[in-house]
Amino acid sequence: MATPPALQRPAAAAFAAASAPFVVGTRLAPVQASGGPRLGALRRASRPGVAPGGAPAAPPQRRASHPSWVPRGGGGAGATVASASAQPPPAAASPPAPSPSLPAAVAAAVVVTPTTPIAGQTTGTSGLRRPAATLVNNASYLPNLLQAYVNALTPAVTVGASLVVGGDGRYYNATAVQTVLAMAAAAGFARVTVGAGGLLSTPALAGMVVATGAAGGVGLTASHNAAGPDGDWGIKFQAPSGGPAPEALTDRIVAATLAVTEVRAVDFGGGRGVDVSTPGEQSFWGGAFVVHVVDPAAAYVERLREVFDFDALRAYVATPGFGLRFDAMAAVTGPYARALFVDALGLPAESILRGTPLEDFGGGHPDPSPAHTPDLVAALAVPGAGLTLGAASDGDGDRNLILGPGFAVTPADSLAILTEFAATAIPWFSRRPGGLPGVARSMPTAPAVDRVAAALRIPVYETPTGWKWFGSLLAAGRIALCGEESYGTSGDHVAEKDGLWAVCAWLSVLATAADAAGRLVGVEEVVRGHWARHGRTFSARWDYIGVPGVSAAAVMDGLRSGVVAAFAGEERPPPPPPRTDGDGGDSGGDRLDGPTLIHADEFSYTDPVDGSSAAAQGVRLYFASGARGVLRVSGTDATAAATLRVYLDAYRPWGEGVGDVDTADVLGGVGGEVARLARIAELTGRDAPTAVV
Repeated sequence: MATPPALQRPAAAAFAAASAPFVVGTRLAPVQASGGPRLGALRRASRPGVAPGGAPAAPPQRRASHPSWVPRGGGGAGATVASASAQPPPAAASPPAPSPSLPAAVAAAVVVTPTTPIAGQTTGTSGLRRPAATLVNNASYLPNLLQAYVNALTPAVTVGASLVVGGDGRYYNATAVQTVLAMAAAAGFARVTVGAGGLLSTPALAGMVVATGAAGGVGLTASHNAAGPDGDWGIKFQAPSGGPAPEALTDRIVAATLAVTEVRAVDFGGGRGVDVSTPGEQSFWGGAFVVHVVDPAAAYVERLREVFDFDALRAYVATPGFGLRFDAMAAVTGPYARALFVDALGLPAESILRGTPLEDFGGGHPDPSPAHTPDLVAALAVPGAGLTLGAASDGDGDRNLILGPGFAVTPADSLAILTEFAATAIPWFSRRPGGLPGVARSMPTAPAVDRVAAALRIPVYETPTGWKWFGSLLAAGRIALCGEESYGTSGDHVAEKDGLWAVCAWLSVLATAADAAGRLVGVEEVVRGHWARHGRTFSARWDYIGVPGVSAAAVMDGLRSGVVAAFAGEERPPPPPPRTDGDGGDSGGDRLDGPTLIHADEFSYTDPVDGSSAAAQGVRLYFASGARGVLRVSGTDATAAATLRVYLDAYRPWGEGVGDVDTADVLGGVGGEVARLARIAELTGRDAPTAVV
């Protein structure tokens, strides 16, 4: 269904009113232009109204069948509520005593609404994502989940503390911000920082959590998922470190969703909410609750100024012949890109494409890949356009795409190149005594960075998918750079992936390369230079989108009981000598009749810092040629349907033809063998992937 014109409006205005297969890492075909720390170790804000020894006794609180702070909608809680007898709540732990109490004035404004648990309020690799209609049609859905957040945190954490709230501006976020504010006050939070218009990118929110000493942050985003009434909506909790909530907390939240019996929220009076349209402070109940609305981009840009040499970057982008195009994808990064690239670095305003956040992201898919940025790809391909760098970021600003004219950089190559250049191009790292302590990548990410790390003699950590698994390594100082194959890359300046940081990092790499060469150096030239020094790692991801969940599970179960069981107890053989032929030979195998499987296992992980563990994190298939296949089911889907992901990679040392061979020629054969071993066609009915990334 097309988004109604009334919804194709700036996301901030809502607050005033209340693929074809594509392989990266090679030449692009022409495209036609188209229209942390433990929760107990918190830096607390002042606690107005809470006297030493406890607050005054709270007056009785009102109970209502339907609170004024949440819109009425069809369906009601009964439509998706799990019966109490079917899902008994877990046994309650003995409560600590005594717990802090609310200030009396706030307690008098609390409305208590009975509710019952809603099934399926679980978290994936990055929070909860559901179709927006789920929340619109069930007015209890978000309040129930937020109450579970509060109950899992406990009054010992919430009362008197600070919170940060913001989102990517998608449909329903305006309503969600008001719901969060009303429930935060009822939970005893003394101060909430909100991005103006309700907007905060994920890395900006993470930085704000740390800067304000907050107990955490609520990010209202479904990241790279489509938006609008027919799109998705999402929410996640950020820990006091600014990073994703650790498993221990998300487990408590999920348990709390099954035990929630009432929702508590304040009534701001007169049926009104809080005006978050412009920066400023608003005080309620004599200062017992304060809402601080901030410029969403200002503090973020200042943080990047600490990481990069803005004077050097400003001089570089002023070089005759340099040009940049950044596609904000009509999502949250538009205001950040203007503040960074135009205001701070002096680039012209036309450097920003789709820079106004819209509630439906303009009807586009906010996933930063060449397939979803056709106008950006086309702009770079215009002869004589003078564009050196193209880039994009996703819905909430934590992913990145790096392009040159007719050339796309794979996420694996990007992480490897930033690691190689970190000590010379990025002041945040070059000023650090001892250099980079280490790097990390998610297990499905092709191991290009491993070869750079070996040359630098620093460790590489291989983690499960999900940025939260980098958190303890960052906090412990074991790594300073990390990345995922899903276009996520960042440093340790913030405990989240950061799309615009990656663009600035690439600007710094290009500036350093230009200084060394005495001329402008393009993205493709930098990548080819990296391949010449370290060899080329080919990588691709085959996505089978919309597969029934039971079918995706059958694929994984079949692999476990089949090839994984066949190699149980065996050590993985050492990698073979790398292939030296540049044309891919027999498409990544070592026999004319197809690749030869030499090992299979299922990835499990134990965190070397905090001892936390994760099992069943993806099946790995190793072939005699050195190629690898990985299969896992995505944890970021918003519906019962699943996305089955197949990751492929292979390595070739630098030699004649290696730089020009097509990725599909190297990985196509091994991908076909992976699909055969996994019985994908038989179990899912899919003869080919929906998309190749």
